Amino acid sequence: MITTTSVKHLKLKSAPFSVKHFKDGELYVKVPKVKGKVVVIASLQPPAENILELLFVLDALKRQNADIHLIITYFGYTRQDRINLPGEAVSTKVIADMLKGVKITAFDVHGKLNKFLRFNNIIPVKQFLPFIPKDVVIVAPDEGAVQHAKYWQKCLNAPVVFLKKSRPSHDVSEITSIKGNVKGRNVLIVDDLISTGGTVIKAAEFLKKSGAKDIFVAATHGVFAGGALKRLEKSPIKKIFVTDSLPQRKHCLVKIVSIKGLLKNII
Repeated sequence: MITTTSVKHLKLKSAPFSVKHFKDGELYVKVPKVKGKVVVIASLQPPAENILELLFVLDALKRQNADIHLIITYFGYTRQDRINLPGEAVSTKVIADMLKGVKITAFDVHGKLNKFLRFNNIIPVKQFLPFIPKDVVIVAPDEGAVQHAKYWQKCLNAPVVFLKKSRPSHDVSEITSIKGNVKGRNVLIVDDLISTGGTVIKAAEFLKKSGAKDIFVAATHGVFAGGALKRLEKSPIKKIFVTDSLPQRKHCLVKIVSIKGLLKNII
């Protein structure tokens, strides 16, 4: 098994390999001698150098004819899976093209990566279950979270409520309607990730106005970009559950759920 520097926070046993920089800043990678099957664990969060590091590791392994199984805990750069405005790049396809030909297992991928790349997508719901309060109503905060909500429904045997969201601009969202009833009920908002927190905050505020009691959130990836945690602190959300697919700092609002056991099972 080889783990790249982007997942060092998981503290997994890994094969020794070198990641250095030349004096001009360029990246240098050297992997050990391998034979047969090799598992590579990586994360593609910024900085973009994490992608280069992974590509160099994969190239070095391919040159030794290794049988590679790539496990990606967080698959970044999947937001731009289509062209919305003239001149935009389809970054999702660019990343997909670079990883073709490798067996890939990924955790809860955002966007429509499956249009460009074959991979096994894992939603780690069962890892959350011991920490989720009983008798909650599951809430999909937008159309993109509907499949997540239905998957959670199977695991919790709970009712589902659907919210409709509009997005006037990047990282800005508005809740426009609700399908279902949350009055007097505890609710669990589910999604693949929390980035700026805009979607879950607007959802929580809307649900509170609709009569919800305690509001919880479960998302596989806690990105928490651009001061998200400070904004989330001021929201009606009581607790947020995320995995350690990304490095996380301890925070009173956030419960971190480990995926290490699931990784070991996959390996």
